[in-house]
Amino acid sequence: MRPFTPHDLRSTMKSHMRALGVPRDISEMCLNHKLSGVEGIYDRYTYFDECKEALERWAQFLVACEVAGDAEQITGAMVGQGAG
Repeated sequence: MRPFTPHDLRSTMKSHMRALGVPRDISEMCLNHKLSGVEGIYDRYTYFDECKEALERWAQFLVACEVAGDAEQITGAMVGQGAG
């Protein structure tokens, strides 16, 4: 097993956010990544509300995992309920 790194937390969050239905560009912005190419230059919108909603969804997921302890089951339930 390879050593744990802080980047592992970021990749875990990204993977679960996508599984929870968070759009790819919003999950990237939650990780403080910028839009690439021309889109990154022209699109000046902050996506604050979308990122806030995505991070609230992530927080709900973490709390549910702490209580129930089964990430796969929780992800499926949250996606099925609209996650938020």
